[in-house]
Formats: sequence, C-alpha cells, structure tokens
Amino acid sequence: MSPAGTGNRTSFRRVLLTAAGGATKFSVPQRVGLELPKKPKVLLIRPDHLGDLLLTSPAVELLRNGLPDAHLTMLVGPWSTDVASRDPLLDEVLTLPFPGFTRGDRGSPLAPYALLCREAATLKRRRFDAALVLRFDHWWGAWLSALAGIPIRIGFGVKECQPFLTHMVQPSERVHWSEQSLEVARRLLRLKGKPQAVEATEPLGLRFGVRPEDLSGADRMLEELQLDPGRVVVAFHPGSGSPLKLWSEDSWVELGQALASKGAQLLVTGNGAEAGVAARIAAAVPGGLSLAGKTELGTLAAVYSRCNLVVGTDNGPLHLAVALDVPSLRLFGPTDPAVFGPWGDTARHRVVTGGWADAPCSRLDLEMPDGSPPPCMCSIGVEAVARECEALLGAV
Repeated sequence: MSPAGTGNRTSFRRVLLTAAGGATKFSVPQRVGLELPKKPKVLLIRPDHLGDLLLTSPAVELLRNGLPDAHLTMLVGPWSTDVASRDPLLDEVLTLPFPGFTRGDRGSPLAPYALLCREAATLKRRRFDAALVLRFDHWWGAWLSALAGIPIRIGFGVKECQPFLTHMVQPSERVHWSEQSLEVARRLLRLKGKPQAVEATEPLGLRFGVRPEDLSGADRMLEELQLDPGRVVVAFHPGSGSPLKLWSEDSWVELGQALASKGAQLLVTGNGAEAGVAARIAAAVPGGLSLAGKTELGTLAAVYSRCNLVVGTDNGPLHLAVALDVPSLRLFGPTDPAVFGPWGDTARHRVVTGGWADAPCSRLDLEMPDGSPPPCMCSIGVEAVARECEALLGAV
C-alpha cells in the first residue's frame, strides 16, 4: 500500500527538503562512522493495524534483549494505540495518523506532505539516535525519519525507500513479516556490536497483554449470555479487512452446525460493521452466540482466552489468538500464509488453503464480477476445515 499518490511526489520532495534545510537533491548519507550511544533512543515506525503490530512484537523483544538500556519508542496510528500500549517492552508510544492507513477519506493530495513537515519537526526535537521503518514499502515513514534528522535510519531496500535510509535490509519474497521485522532489528544490533543477541536461537513469539479488567469484563459478558462453562467453545471471526479474503456465509453456517453437532458452543466475533453477518451465522447454528460489535480489543482477547479454538480468515484477530496461544485455524486464499500466516507452534496454529493452482491468488485488488470471493477462497471445502477443527480440538 502506498500512503500517498506518486504523481506529485517528486516536485513536493524538492520543496520540502529545501524547506527543511536539506540538499535539493537527496542522497543516501555515508554509512561509515555512524554509531549508537550507550543508551540509544530508538524510534520504531509501524503504520499498520492490529495484525501487523502483533507481528512486530518479536522484533521489539529482540531489541529489548539486545539493548536493555535503550529507550524504545513506537510510532503507530491512533488505530493501533491500544495494541502498542500493552507491550511492556516499549518505553513510549507515539501516534500519528499515517496517510493511506486511516481507512477513511484521503482528503487533499497536499495533506500527507504538510503532515510530513509538521511531524518531522516534532520528531527532530526528540533527538532520536536511530529509526527503524518496519513496513517494507513505507517510503513516507522513511522520508519522515530523514526529515527529522535521525542519524541512523534502517529499513528495506526497496526503490521508494532507498533515498531516505542509511542502512538497508534487502526484502525477500515469501519471508514471513515477523522475520522481516526481526532482520531490521538485527541490523541495528549489528551496528551496536551485539552478535550474541542477533544470533539468539530462542523463538520470539507474538505478545499481547490481557489486563485483569479485560478478563472480568469478558467473564461478565459470557455469563450474561449464559455460556455453558462445561462445553467446548469455538470462536469464529469470519470478517476481514479485504472482501477477497472472505469465506462464504453459507460455509461458515455449515461449519458451525457441524461443530455444534459434536457438542461445541459457537461464538461469532467481529466489529460493528460485521454484526449483521455474525448474527446470521450465530442464529443458524444451535446455541450460537454473536459478540460482534460488543467487544473492545482487550475484551475480545479475553474472550479468546476462554475459548478452545479460534477459526477465521487472514485477519488481525487470528494473530491475536496466536499471541494468546489459543489454538487457531486460518483460511487463506489471496494472501500467502508463508508471509502472513501464524507465527507460532504449527501444531496449535494451522492453515487451510483451497489448493487452487494459482494459490495464493496474490492480488487483493482483484475485482470479482459478481462481488463474490475469489476462487481460491471458494474452493476451501467445509469438510476439510471441519477435520482440521476436530484435530485441533482433539489435541486440547
């Protein structure tokens, strides 16, 4: 995703760099002689939403282990404040409404560049020693760190980001997003001379802090819904940020009915916009309950912690289940599970694909003529998903 159109980028770039006191032609600074102080101030830039923030948590842990005295600040969108603020390994969380990630009106084409100047001036006063741009194509964030005068700027060596970075990691195809973030963190640790941290073999998992008030709120909600504490509980999260990742409503109903016939209690979760489909799925399954639109993020996490299995598409809440180590099953079509799949124990967190010849379909901008899911989602069979569910439940 590009946070702003590219048509005006070149002309605005020259104007902004001149206004910021930089050269009219931006070039990559010399990489030699750049060193971190003993207690570096490190800015982590991640503009994305829930799932991508969770996938960054292993990199935060690696940095904290390797730089215990560093001041780690994460810059996120307001939509991700609740995720980042729950990470005890961060010292500070700053927010910025990153252009292109607001999921709303983009406004004036000049607005992203005006925001860039204002935020760069603010960050410059903070005197960060290093910035890590943790999304591979986020040229806007890379430019922000350069305009802010941060001396060490590490990110991915894609064409759009290269002019603004001092150190680059080459992006690789079919490498998991958590591993990509870890490699950016390793690049900083190598600068600091921390080979023992870079070469650490202990797996670093996803992390999300469930608070006592989240648990008590979830328990009250489930008690009011008269959830039977003696039954196996399965949560469905059928929604997704892209319609091309969706499985059919009929398939969710059929799967729910199959699990209910085996004695499982079904909970359907989702946001307010997904309340209608969630209610229909729950109503079609004996004993099914819909929580869509009724849970804040922390409460949703607490609800999942009370479940035996979470089933869904490629979405943030499924990464949340992995962070909580609640067994999960994810249905993949147009996105690649090797890159976006569960970052956890493969025995507890599994993936189902449709076996489509061109899997993954690889394009989230694909438009189906009738608005239906793409073939690689339609070809995922209910029986295959039900078998995986039963296997995961049998291992609980």
